[in-house]
Amino acid sequence: MKSSTRKHEVKRASATRTSQIIGILPPPNHTRSPTLHTIMAPSSVSEDERYRTSTQYRLWSFTPTSLLELRTTTNRNAANRVRDAVRRVREARAATSSGNTSEADGGNSRAVSAVPEGEVDCLSVEEELKLVTHFCRQTLQLGDHLQVPTDVKVST
Repeated sequence: MKSSTRKHEVKRASATRTSQIIGILPPPNHTRSPTLHTIMAPSSVSEDERYRTSTQYRLWSFTPTSLLELRTTTNRNAANRVRDAVRRVREARAATSSGNTSEADGGNSRAVSAVPEGEVDCLSVEEELKLVTHFCRQTLQLGDHLQVPTDVKVST
């Protein structure tokens, strides 16, 4: 019986604390008792105001400038990683004796021969954006074709 009582007290304390956080109940040291205005206050907050205080807004809303900076940084980092990987493969190829690639690439001579000579040409930020836009459209069209609900399509 004590366990059941303790669980009930924890649930009640948790519910009270949650209510205080979202503003339904005043904090425990508050001297006034809650009024109808205090209890109804959260519903008077507009949907836009609630969204602007959400973590989704804080973490996933970007200005055009900040989004371009993020795309540029990501593109540069990815291109550098590709170029470094190609350089390592080319160095491994050069370090091996002619025809013996088993030591440098673990016996995968096909991977070494697949790397062409010359400069690695990576996608630009604009090219990446065109690809993302294309596949977003394709995804939405597929959702239409499969008759997926709108709320599912917009979250993909």
